[in-house]
Amino acid sequence: MKNEMINPVEPMLIDALKATNKPTLIVDVSKFIWNKYYDELKANDELFFKWQYQLRWAKDHLKSCGILATKKQGVYSLWYLTGKGV
Repeated sequence: MKNEMINPVEPMLIDALKATNKPTLIVDVSKFIWNKYYDELKANDELFFKWQYQLRWAKDHLKSCGILATKKQGVYSLWYLTGKGV
């Protein structure tokens, strides 16, 4: 698979994980994106209603490219950038 971004939420996800700089819960990633990118999300009707769904696809794609990794903490999954994503 090519290491290219396929949806507009991928850069937002990378930005959120860089900002937290630690393994992070999806809810905290979502809060960061909502707070920082609200105007951009709101300006695009389709993206506004799909961004959380696309966030999960972005995670899967970046994980398959080796940019993002996950680890379990109890029942939760934490997301973080690998050395390739930093």
